[in-house]
Amino acid sequence: MSFPKPTLDSLNILQLDNGRFHTSKDLVIPDNVILLFQPPYCPELNPIERLWSHLKQDLHWASFTTLYQFSKR
Repeated sequence: MSFPKPTLDSLNILQLDNGRFHTSKDLVIPDNVILLFQPPYCPELNPIERLWSHLKQDLHWASFTTLYQFSKR
């Protein structure tokens, strides 16, 4: 999958969580970039959390003794 390269004419929206590492007093944000911060403690807005939820549904009660058993699940 390839994404279009940002240009000065494009509007770019970056979704960020409220992690401490996503803050900076010295950061210069171009006019065509919008930082969209998630509300605090909202894992349902984080796309990876939906993936983990989906994976855990199938593996929640499973117990594996070998990596091979896990990979064939």
